[in-house]
Amino acid sequence: LVPPQYGRIRTPFVQTWREEAVSSTLDWGANNFSIYLPESLRVVSSMYLRIQLPVANSAYKDYPGLYAIKTIRLLSAGQEVYTCDFFQHMVDHLQQMKDEEVKDFATAYLGYEASLTTAARNVMLPILLFNSQYLMRQGRDNRGHGVLPCYLGQNRLEIQITLNESKVMLGDVSSTVPTISGLCSLMYHEVK
Repeated sequence: LVPPQYGRIRTPFVQTWREEAVSSTLDWGANNFSIYLPESLRVVSSMYLRIQLPVANSAYKDYPGLYAIKTIRLLSAGQEVYTCDFFQHMVDHLQQMKDEEVKDFATAYLGYEASLTTAARNVMLPILLFNSQYLMRQGRDNRGHGVLPCYLGQNRLEIQITLNESKVMLGDVSSTVPTISGLCSLMYHEVK
C-alpha cells in the first residue's frame, strides 16, 4: 500500500495592518474591558494593544509595557475560551532571548529607554492569541504559528483586558501616570 502523494493547496494572501481606536472608557485599573472584534475582520495573524503613554509624574520602570496589562481573556458566545497573565508570559518570552534581542524588542514594543525617564512613549502590547509566538517561546520564528479566525462558530471573538493601576508602571509607586483615556487603539495584522 502506497499512501497518496502529499500536496498542498496554495491560497494567495496578503497581510495588512489595520488600526481601530478603543473606547475612551479604557483607562488604568479597567477590569475586564470588553472588545468585540469588528465584523469585517475575518482572520488575524497577530494583534496588539497600542497605548500612547503620556509624560509621567515620576520615572517609568525599565520596561513599562510589561506592567500595563494584568490579564487577557478570550470569550466566544460569552464563554471563556482562555485567560492568561500578561506579565508572566511576556517575561517568559523575554527570558528566552539574548540581551541585545531583549533591548530591541523592548524598545519597539514595551517602551524601553536606556535611562529611567518620565518621557511620553508608545507601547505596542501583544494580545496573546492561541497562534502567538509570544506564548510559544519562539521569538526568532519568522514563519508564525498560523492564523486565528475572528469567528468561533457563528460567534464573534470577544477580548477582555484588565489593566493594572498606573502606579505599577512607575519606580515610585506613590506617583501615578495621567489618564490614557482616548490614547489606546487595537492594531490587527489582518490576513486577506
